[in-house]
Amino acid sequence: MVERVAESGGTDRGEGVSKAAAEVAVTAAEHADAGEREGCLAPAVVAGLVAGDLLRMGMPVELGGPGVDPLTAAEAIMTLAGGDAAAGWYATVSSAHSVLTHYLPEEGAREVFDGSAPVGCASMPRGTGELTADGLRLDSGRWPWGSAGRHASFMGANTVVGGRVLVAFLPRGDFVVEDNWDAVGLRASASGDFSVRPGAVVPPHRLVDMSPPRPRLD
Repeated sequence: MVERVAESGGTDRGEGVSKAAAEVAVTAAEHADAGEREGCLAPAVVAGLVAGDLLRMGMPVELGGPGVDPLTAAEAIMTLAGGDAAAGWYATVSSAHSVLTHYLPEEGAREVFDGSAPVGCASMPRGTGELTADGLRLDSGRWPWGSAGRHASFMGANTVVGGRVLVAFLPRGDFVVEDNWDAVGLRASASGDFSVRPGAVVPPHRLVDMSPPRPRLD
């Protein structure tokens, strides 16, 4: 059974991530052909990624993440990709964006990256909206390459407002994933486009200002 890495301590975290990646890679290989046909990772693979803390490797220990070093994270991703490239891609996308927990207010970091599901994010600023007293109101937006969107609890939607690039983390009910991804060998990464529910409001604790970002944690 894959163990939750964030519950271990010290140098055991890196070893735990490596062990979890090796175990999940075996499961991923077993389901790879089915995932490619169905365009979605198998539930058992996603569950293993979640349980092994392989989806938030960039999240610091102070916030409850595994806090592993970049080399260990990269090696874990390569191990996963050896079982199924799509599983490695899930871990790459979600863990890469978990680095934003260094910039999010603590409430937002813990809410978005609570370890229960993947978190996707789109790099290109395609959204339009307005900052209000309640946060960022998104009027429209459609982003390509929404990897992990089929299973994601949140999607990061980059938006330009007043010359500033903001990453707005949308919860499941505020985004829609399209079934328009058909890349051979990575179909199971479910990297279709996603769009925002018009009028969705993202509160300040789920916003990151990327122009330029200033880390809250070192």
